[in-house]
Amino acid sequence: MLPDTPGPDAPGADPAQEANRRSAALTEIVDEHFRKLDKNGDGLLSFDEMTENLQQERDKWDTNQDGAIDLIEWRAYVVAFNAQRRRESPKPPPQPQRIVVHKPAVPIIPNQPKAHSAQPVALPDGRQAPPLGKVRVVSGSGGLLPSWFNQYDTDGDGQVSLEEWTEKGGTLEEFREVDQNGDGFMTDVEVIRAGKRFIAKITERARKQARAARTHPDAIADPGNMVQFRNQVGSAHLIEVTGRTDGGIWGTDIYTDDSAIAVAAVHAGILQAGQRGVVRVTVLQGMQQYASTMRNGVASGGFGPFGGSYTLQGAR
Repeated sequence: MLPDTPGPDAPGADPAQEANRRSAALTEIVDEHFRKLDKNGDGLLSFDEMTENLQQERDKWDTNQDGAIDLIEWRAYVVAFNAQRRRESPKPPPQPQRIVVHKPAVPIIPNQPKAHSAQPVALPDGRQAPPLGKVRVVSGSGGLLPSWFNQYDTDGDGQVSLEEWTEKGGTLEEFREVDQNGDGFMTDVEVIRAGKRFIAKITERARKQARAARTHPDAIADPGNMVQFRNQVGSAHLIEVTGRTDGGIWGTDIYTDDSAIAVAAVHAGILQAGQRGVVRVTVLQGMQQYASTMRNGVASGGFGPFGGSYTLQGAR
């Protein structure tokens, strides 16, 4: 077994672990914005380094009353500001298919341009977009805002949070590429400014996800691992997963049944990290030996006799 890797009896990935991972990623983005504001790098935001709103509320968030805002105080401020924004931002009424009308939105990080401005937006090719309240959402390349934006915006608040992005198989690296002000939200303006290449990449991913959903309507959500199916030797299950590289797996081609399915899918070359798809997982009896290999950037551990196994392949 590899050092510092959870043993085969450790539970697989679960919703709580996924939520913790997303929370850590969002904290990283918030911290990065703090470092940008901290011009002199002393680990504190002086009054001049604070955003306009934070200057007005400094006494409220300066818990140690030293006249500056440290990283912990900054995190608390951003969390509270975001919560207030969520409470005060009603969901828009249902819109006709392929049309979206955006409501004004207050950005989570003050002192940044408003997310939905009436001013023209400069596009990468030099053109100017019309006011975003009149943007037409289309599925092809002719529209300014792609149709997947509304699909990813599951709570209907007019922007895509980091959590919504990763739930659809998006990666943290992609999110950072678009989230220009580091506030943890991807707005329509930021998506348009990301350019045609980025939009086309995500559009193709969304099409594949939709095609997989149509082709495999019986696929189940990722259970993390196959331990619960141990007594169903020979059974096959269609499982929708998002490939990832963080998580313990043991074996090569045949994996211990407590190995993370999403990680095994990347190790086996079926999916890439961040790619969403459907895999067919077949339950096998326990093996006497599981081989350790490095494949596709994922290291699997070796292990001896273990009570349950599975193999997997791409669903057709």
